[in-house]
Amino acid sequence: MYSYYELSPSSGVLLYNIHHQLYARIRTGGGFARPLLLANDYHTDLSAVPYAHTLYYAYTNEQNTLLLKNIQSLQTLYTIPSPTGHLLTAPLLTGAGDHLLLLYISENTSDHTYRIASLLPFRSERQLPEWNHLPLFHTKPTLSVSGTNACRIISIQSPECDRYYLIRPELTITELSEGGMTKEQAEHYAQQKSSLYIAAMEEEYARKLAAMEKEYAGNLNTKEEEYKRKLAVMEAEYIQKRTTLEAEANNTLELSKAEYVKKLETMETEHNKKLAAAEADYTEKLTSMEAENKAQQEQLQKLSKEISRNKAIIQSASDQYNELMKVAGAYKEEALRRHSRNRKNS
Repeated sequence: MYSYYELSPSSGVLLYNIHHQLYARIRTGGGFARPLLLANDYHTDLSAVPYAHTLYYAYTNEQNTLLLKNIQSLQTLYTIPSPTGHLLTAPLLTGAGDHLLLLYISENTSDHTYRIASLLPFRSERQLPEWNHLPLFHTKPTLSVSGTNACRIISIQSPECDRYYLIRPELTITELSEGGMTKEQAEHYAQQKSSLYIAAMEEEYARKLAAMEKEYAGNLNTKEEEYKRKLAVMEAEYIQKRTTLEAEANNTLELSKAEYVKKLETMETEHNKKLAAAEADYTEKLTSMEAENKAQQEQLQKLSKEISRNKAIIQSASDQYNELMKVAGAYKEEALRRHSRNRKNS
């Protein structure tokens, strides 16, 4: 079962069930969103109505409990369990003025009589008081709703009799079927009452609007005069404060100039002292570095001369060593020749 409910010209909700699962697809703009799982215990008798910028829906679950929810919250807002020996069916959600109304059928399973029950979930008085006086039905009736929020028609139809009730925004109930009205006559009557109700509301609104405009005009004149007085006081205070601030600023500026000159002179004196001290320190360090450099050059010259002498000594020793080696070689060769001759002679 598919049912579409329009919330606004550009949005709506498509409700449908697949076995025990209840889904919603929300339309915004030009298309439908992905399916949203609302419940997985749906059994039968789904009813929904747009109310307070969302969609409220009621159904009977598998435990024969009536549940009331809306699509903005996955939590159950109201639960009506079946009393012992009774079966709750056929929930019907509708709006009456600013109120949300739930009607349903309670069947007594022992004698098979039917009672029409009511629920106002957002009021302290949960039920319509006059609704408790409705007669019992011996065959299951059918509930339907028509009309507008200004004058809502509740139709209860059964083989025994048809009954039509007019519910006004203040939740007063009038039975229209007592005078022998048909459903069409009851709807026509409700339309007339709705037109009268709307006309009365418009007249009341026009009176309130005229009174508000008159009060607003009077308040506007009073506030305008008060605003002018406050503005004059504020301008006088502003001129006084500006004059005082300008005088203080001039005095502060003169003091700041003198203080600035004094600070500048002090800074220049300190700078010159530091500069002279830095120059003296630089000269002293430069003189010391030059003296050290001169001493290092003299020491370097001495080292260079000493290295030259050492090189000459080393070269002389090397020449003497080479000469001795030559003499030793000659002695060795001579010794070898003598040894060889002695062996031959022996």
